[in-house]
Amino acid sequence: MECKGRFNSKLIKKAKFGTEYFDDLGAFLIDSSGGDGAKVFSSKAERDVKTRLLGGSVGETKEVRDLVDLIEKCLVLDSGRRITPKEALGHPFLKQ
Repeated sequence: MECKGRFNSKLIKKAKFGTEYFDDLGAFLIDSSGGDGAKVFSSKAERDVKTRLLGGSVGETKEVRDLVDLIEKCLVLDSGRRITPKEALGHPFLKQ
């Protein structure tokens, strides 16, 4: 959630335990010691994938851009829009 932000509310409604783990706005709920749900995580992504992986210390090359692109496509929350294994095998990063 740190990289991708909140889940889409439509996905939460479809989920078997969506209402148990998410509030009406899509914020993730975690059980506190008192048994009450406490909201955690922000509504927007705090860091992008490239910053999270590299910490901004490595120069951007085509390989780095391709790796970041592949990881972002793998992390798409909506399974209908996520890259398939066959598509992933044809991705430029894996073709190198």
